[in-house]
Amino acid sequence: MFDRNARRNESFADFPTWVALHHAKRKLYAVLDPRAKGTEVKDGRGTDRDQDDIASLLGLHRSVDEAFPQQLPEERLRILFWDGNRAQRFNERPTRFHSFLRYTSRYLYEERPASARIMRAPALALALLVLAVVLTPPTTAEDWGAVGKVTKLMSVKASPELAPGDSGRFEFYLNSTYTEAMINVTLTASIYRYATIDESIAVDSSWPYAYPKIAETGTRAWSWTASRVDPGSRLMNFTVVTAADSHDMPHGSIFSQSSYFVRFSVDFEGNVSGTLTPFRLASRGFFTDAQWNLATSANSTNPCTPPSCRGNVNLTVLGVDGVLPDSAFGVKEPIPRWPFYLLIGLAALFLVLAFLFWVEENPGSYPRVEASWARTRGRLARTFAPIRRRRPPKA
Repeated sequence: MFDRNARRNESFADFPTWVALHHAKRKLYAVLDPRAKGTEVKDGRGTDRDQDDIASLLGLHRSVDEAFPQQLPEERLRILFWDGNRAQRFNERPTRFHSFLRYTSRYLYEERPASARIMRAPALALALLVLAVVLTPPTTAEDWGAVGKVTKLMSVKASPELAPGDSGRFEFYLNSTYTEAMINVTLTASIYRYATIDESIAVDSSWPYAYPKIAETGTRAWSWTASRVDPGSRLMNFTVVTAADSHDMPHGSIFSQSSYFVRFSVDFEGNVSGTLTPFRLASRGFFTDAQWNLATSANSTNPCTPPSCRGNVNLTVLGVDGVLPDSAFGVKEPIPRWPFYLLIGLAALFLVLAFLFWVEENPGSYPRVEASWARTRGRLARTFAPIRRRRPPKA
């Protein structure tokens, strides 16, 4: 029996391979405890020692140095010898132990069934397959009227809240949500309705006021044209101008909010199976109430089959390929600031009077303040004394 520290990687051929030869014929068994793995060793060839030749292992198709480099825990390597003269020591279970060693020998010197080298190839193949699926472009044609893409095409960044006579910038994003470029794009924004809690008036050709208007065009409409819009976002803006006089433009009051609604339309061409096809997208402000009610009625939307109907809106009735969202900006008189400053002044005055009354009720706490407050009260009493004397006596 030999004790050996096998923590590091070592070849089985480096283990002690010679023993004293007592008989010409004997068998050598090597067992690793506690896993009880072993193998059978062929007869040695030597007169006194067998160190001249490395023991050849049964059923091994390669050299020992290639077959058994592995990490072993700290354990004992027990080398047992059994020859014919000492067979009586093992007569209790020779057959069972011999069969066990033969069964486990192939697991001791063969490589692991699923080594890292073997599993690396399937993992690499799976990663390449996932990457190919992600990077493969869609084979289906672009759906230019998809609701999820049309509703996200316009998004407002800043909508101004203006006082009469002020001007402000209306900012929004043009988000090309498509995978292909939009060709010959024309974007239009216009002010189309004035509304308060009590009334709603269309801002059209019959609008009698000169304001509000868009500074870039001098009218209530603004347009932008581009030959190509690639996928992505573009920040767009225009300036709204108002009038201070209510005769030039109606607006809300301090306690009444008013809004001017803005509508959008986008005209462009899209690639459909290799052919540039025109599309038109418009918001709710481009349709009358009668057109909208007809397009959203049950008779027009049951069933709702794309592309003629999307989102329970019959686009064929409206004459467009998609419905964009509306927006708005507010115009009203601001709350005056003098009531705010008056409240601050009154709060400060009452705080000072509360302190003086406390000093009067607690004499000696603040002698100087108490003396000044007494003189002030005397002056006030002398000032108001003539007024009190002139009061007529009560009947």
